[in-house]
Parts: sequence; structure tokens; C-alpha cells
Amino acid sequence: MSCDRDGWSWAEALLPSAAPIVVPTGQKYHGHKRDDGQAVLGHHDGVGDGLALAGCDDDVTRIGVEEPEWTVMIYLAGDNNLSEDGIQNIDDMEAAGVDPQVDVVLQAEFSPASLAATGCDASCFNRPNFNTFRYAITGEGESVPGPDGPTIDIGNRNMTDPAELNEFVHWAQTNHPATKYLLVLWDHGGGYLGLLSDETSAGRTESCSSMSCRVPSRTSTSTYWDSICA
Repeated sequence: MSCDRDGWSWAEALLPSAAPIVVPTGQKYHGHKRDDGQAVLGHHDGVGDGLALAGCDDDVTRIGVEEPEWTVMIYLAGDNNLSEDGIQNIDDMEAAGVDPQVDVVLQAEFSPASLAATGCDASCFNRPNFNTFRYAITGEGESVPGPDGPTIDIGNRNMTDPAELNEFVHWAQTNHPATKYLLVLWDHGGGYLGLLSDETSAGRTESCSSMSCRVPSRTSTSTYWDSICA
């Protein structure tokens, strides 16, 4: 995948492990054009339009923007019988409004089987499919069930995989840096039996021992976790 901005292209193929970076609307960025992932062919400054730039942390640097005090990360594992509750919770978060000092971002997935039992498909929560998605609450879009604004489709992910949680946190810290962080692990609580479930991808609940009961953080930064909710 690639994304052109004024003739400049960031090619994800050059750095296959990198996830697209979203530069929010109105936010400044600085890009490097590369030929092989190493040689810098040029530089470009621009203003984000809310779309994703394919690349990595070193390719796109956000500049001239004050970081909010908090980033709230919600890992919403709703591919189970909590799908309806998860959709309602997204609506509740949107109804709370937007605070410039608090970024709210989430990764969510819902159950086709659970929603089918209520006569619903993906259109019931404003999505074209049941893939896992990421969403930053910005106040954009009309009020509808599920996410009001644009989402990022990341395919069908296994929400019980510790590596998946780590990737979400890395994405959130990269795209929504803040002074403090709150991580919410949203799902059924099973005590010692488990923590997160994904009926489509895993068909099981992940145990705390498998998750190692650790909160991931970027290796390039020292992250102080102010709050963790599970």
C-alpha cells in the first residue's frame, strides 16, 4: 500500500513491518522520501487530512503540535456475547464529547454470530464488515450506532494474542502521544480463568498467565502507565 501527498510517496513495501501512520486533520507532519528504506531522496512538510500515510515512525514526524495530557487506549474485545454492549459503549464515549487534553482511541472487534441473533449485520454499527478496526474519537461524523467518524480496517485479528495488544499500544503511542496513558482491557472478567475472548479467531479466553500480566510499551520510550483497567 502507498499514499501520495503532493507527488511524494511513502511505500509500506519498503518497510513491511510498519503500520500506516494516521496524521490527524490539521496536524503538521514532516516526511522523508526514500528509495530503499535507507537513502533519503528529499523532504516534505505538509498538513494531515485524517488519512493514513504508509510508512514507519522515522518516515513521518508530527511537528508543532502540543501533546494532550492523556491518551486513553481501549482494547475492546467484543467478539463474543458482549457485542451489543461494546457498540453502546462506543456511542457513550462519543456522547461524552471531545477534550483537547484527552485523546480516546480504541481497537475493537464484534461477533457476527452474536449480532446475527439480534437481526444485525456490520451495517448496524456503521462498518462494512466484521474486521477488527481502530478508531480515534474526534467528534467527526453524524451520530450513528457504532463509530461516527472514519475507522482503520486492519483485517481480522486475534484479540487474545499478546502481540496484538502490544501492536495496538505501539500504534496508539505513535499516533497519539501524551504525557500520561490509560489502558482499558474491555471484555468479560473471568478471574483466574481468563481475561480476553475472541470467538471468531481464537474460540477461547486468553489467560492472564499467557498474557504474562504485563502491559506492553514502546521499547524506544520510557512509558509511565498511570492507570490500567481490566
